[in-house]
Amino acid sequence: MPATGEFPHLPIDLRPIATLGNEDRIAHIRSERWIGHAAAERVLGYLQEAFDQPADSDDTSRGFRSKPAACSN
Repeated sequence: MPATGEFPHLPIDLRPIATLGNEDRIAHIRSERWIGHAAAERVLGYLQEAFDQPADSDDTSRGFRSKPAACSN
């Protein structure tokens, strides 16, 4: 089905934004967005677990260290 109306080249949900004034369109472009991907969500979960660990914890089960590893060089 071909797109009809104003701005047929844009996705339907973005068409109202295209009719806004310059300042509002620019504000929309500069606004923060989050694109959720399964891998990113998983990594964020791991990072949150690491962040939530007490400072003196030595849990390396997921490869996180609360203290830096000694350099062998």
